[in-house]
Amino acid sequence: MLRRKLLIRLGALVTVYIVGAVVAIFLLQGVLGDLNRAGVESAASAEAIDGLENAVTAARESLEESGLSEPAYRRGVLDAGELVRGAFNRVSEHPVAVEAGAGCYRRIESMLPGIVPRQEWLDEHGLASWRENAPAFADDLTIEIAHLRQLSRGAAAGQQLDITRRLRNLIVGLTVAALVALNVTIILLLNTGEMIVRPVEALVEHSRELARERFGHRVERPGVKEFGELADSYNMLSEQLRLN
Repeated sequence: MLRRKLLIRLGALVTVYIVGAVVAIFLLQGVLGDLNRAGVESAASAEAIDGLENAVTAARESLEESGLSEPAYRRGVLDAGELVRGAFNRVSEHPVAVEAGAGCYRRIESMLPGIVPRQEWLDEHGLASWRENAPAFADDLTIEIAHLRQLSRGAAAGQQLDITRRLRNLIVGLTVAALVALNVTIILLLNTGEMIVRPVEALVEHSRELARERFGHRVERPGVKEFGELADSYNMLSEQLRLN
C-alpha cells in the first residue's frame, strides 16, 4: 500500500511535468511560428512594393526612349505595362499591404490605366496622348507607392509588436505556472516525507523504551496501513514483555 501511494504520487508529478512541458512547447511553437510568419510576410510585402516601384520606374523610362519606330515603341510600352500590372498583382497577394493601406491601394489601382495602357486604349487614343498624360500619372503613382510602403511597414511592425507582447505574456504565464507546480511538488514531497518519517520516529522511540524495559509504553497507530501493522506488532510485543 505504501509503495503504491508513493508510486501514485511520483507518477502524478512526472505526468504533470511532462504534460506541462508538452503544452508549453506547443504554445511557444505557435507564437514563434506566428512571429516568423509575420516577419516573412513583412519582407515579402516590402519586396512586392519595391518591385512595383521598379516596374513603374521602368515604365517611366520607356517614355523617354527615342529613335524607335512606332511599332517598337508601342511594343515597349505594352511590355512595360505588363510588368507594372504583374508587380501590382503581386502586391495584392499580401494582406499586410492591401489591408493596411486600403485607400492608398485603391488609388494606385485607379491610376494604373494612366501609365500602363492596354492595346485597346492605345488603338483608340494613340501613343501621343499616352506620352502626354503618363508622366503626371507616374509621379503621382510613385508618391502613392511610397505611402503604401510606409503604411505596410507600420502595420507589419504593429503586428510583430502584438505577437512579441503575446510571447512575453506567455513566458510570464509559463513561469508562474512552473513556480506553482514547483511549490506544489515541494509541499507534496514534504507531506510524503512526513508520512514516512513520523511513524518511523515513533517506532524508533518505542524501541528505545523497550530497551529501557519500559514495557508500558505504546505506539500510536498511524494512518499508513503498513506502519499501523508494525505499530500493532510493537504494542503486542510490549504487552507480552510486560506480562512476562
